[in-house]
Amino acid sequence: MLAALEFAPSQDWSIKASIGRAVRFPTVSELYQGSIAADAIVNNDPDLKPERSTTSELSWVRHLPDGQLRATLFHERTRDALYSQTNVTVTPNVTSIQNVDAIRTTGVELAADFTGVGSQYIDLSASVTFADSVIRENPNFPASVGQWQPRVPRWRANLLATWHPGDRW
Repeated sequence: MLAALEFAPSQDWSIKASIGRAVRFPTVSELYQGSIAADAIVNNDPDLKPERSTTSELSWVRHLPDGQLRATLFHERTRDALYSQTNVTVTPNVTSIQNVDAIRTTGVELAADFTGVGSQYIDLSASVTFADSVIRENPNFPASVGQWQPRVPRWRANLLATWHPGDRW
């Protein structure tokens, strides 16, 4: 499900608001393939729930003759996130793919795209993103509540240059 609304009062700039919903079902491996290796138990869980996320964005775009600038505010709420973690509420501890009840991510991204930078054959894209991503509910690992979500960097920056060797390529 996705909905987006854009307002463009002129050719030079626009504002866009969007909201979307995503669902990721557990894989066959996450549901049914466990293992024991090097004194580590990795359990499967046939009762895993699908991960569900609702994401919203508000973007401001400034159109330029040879590119654009964009600022985006975003917010995501994920329920039943699928994570490999150790369940510390049981003895011995067991590692498995588990549902993390709630994760909240809020942030901002600044981005720029330019064509013909220094030469008609070079395009540049750059972005910098700040994300505040926190685990809100996690009964299987209570110490993680209020902590940073794994694999989501607080700051991230990208720079991409594209060279077009000529009109025939």
